[in-house]
Amino acid sequence: MSFDKKMIKQKILDVDIYLEKLGDKLPKTLDEFLDDLDAQLINQRIFEIITQTMLDICYHIIVKQKLKIPENYGDCIKSLSSLDILSPEETEKYRLIIGMRNIIVHQYGGIDLGLLYHGLGSIAEDFHKFASKIIKWISDT
Repeated sequence: MSFDKKMIKQKILDVDIYLEKLGDKLPKTLDEFLDDLDAQLINQRIFEIITQTMLDICYHIIVKQKLKIPENYGDCIKSLSSLDILSPEETEKYRLIIGMRNIIVHQYGGIDLGLLYHGLGSIAEDFHKFASKIIKWISDT
């Protein structure tokens, strides 16, 4: 089944713009982050956009592979594991990232701002690893 490689690559490039903004907008320390509501809100939105892009790519692959549509976003990531795109360890890591996205989007209670801050500190590396796995897989498929 054919993948829209151009769309996937464009989505990845779009995220790079948000990651650049994250670098500009994320306070240097947790204390600064905790004291700055504007930084919290801006960075929550950046995190949401990045993780939504991951989900969009997941769903594109699921549809093109004619897999069962997942019941939730965590299962979407698991589908990539079933295709051997992600290892079980990577799958669990990305499921946790998507879980944080769900807390932000759906306001399931208080957001652990310390956890969010640390997640924001590693989201660029996490996303680039995810993107490289996706690009490699669609190139090999």
